[in-house]
Amino acid sequence: MGRKRKKRKRRKGAPLSPFETSFYKEGVKHFEMGEYVKAISSWNKIPGAKGIKRLAHLIAEAYFRKALSTYKSESANMAQIISDLHNAVRYLPECPIYNYHLGLAYHKINK
Repeated sequence: MGRKRKKRKRRKGAPLSPFETSFYKEGVKHFEMGEYVKAISSWNKIPGAKGIKRLAHLIAEAYFRKALSTYKSESANMAQIISDLHNAVRYLPECPIYNYHLGLAYHKINK
C-alpha cells in the first residue's frame, strides 16, 4: 500500500516551478500563434492554474479569442461559442467584456 500524496496549495504570489514554467512558455507560444486550444491545454497542465491570477487571465483570453475565431469561421457553431465564452467567464468572472459577449451570443440564438 502506497501513501497518497497531499496536494500542495500554492502560496499567493509563489513563483512557478521550472516544470510549470515550461508549460507556461509553451502556452504563450501557442497563444501568440493563434493556436488557442493548444495554449489552453498547456496552461491547464499547471496545477492550480485558476488560482494564479495572470494565468487565469491568459486562459480566459484564450477561450474568448477561440470563441471569436469560431464565430468568424464559416461553420460558426453557436453552442461551441457559448461554451467557450462560459469558460472565459469561469476563469475571469469580473471581466465585463466576456460577460457582454456571452449575452450577445445568447441573444443571437434568442435565449
